[in-house]
Amino acid sequence: MTKDKIIAAALALFAKNGYEGTSLSEIAKAVGIQKPSIYNHFKSKEEIFFTIYENILWFHVHKVEKLIEDIKGLNAKEQLFQILNLTFQYYIDYEEQSTFLNRAVFFPQRT
Repeated sequence: MTKDKIIAAALALFAKNGYEGTSLSEIAKAVGIQKPSIYNHFKSKEEIFFTIYENILWFHVHKVEKLIEDIKGLNAKEQLFQILNLTFQYYIDYEEQSTFLNRAVFFPQRT
């Protein structure tokens, strides 16, 4: 449970402040634990960052796989509409994840 809280707090902080702008102390404070307790779950801030990154990418893979299945049989115009709709909806429904991913892709951090 604490590991999930660390991930959730770190996601929010990385999305807001970026990798370099987020400290382990801030993550620990957001979770309500002491900084050394983070090391019971993760080796480093970098491991937390890459865990979040991997989780988001796998989430995308599953979304795309489902979309491909859902749009089979539709014409090209309808398929394109569904792809664009899913993309826009992602940015609305998953704001922290999309902000995190945009920062990671367009403004790579020195880890």
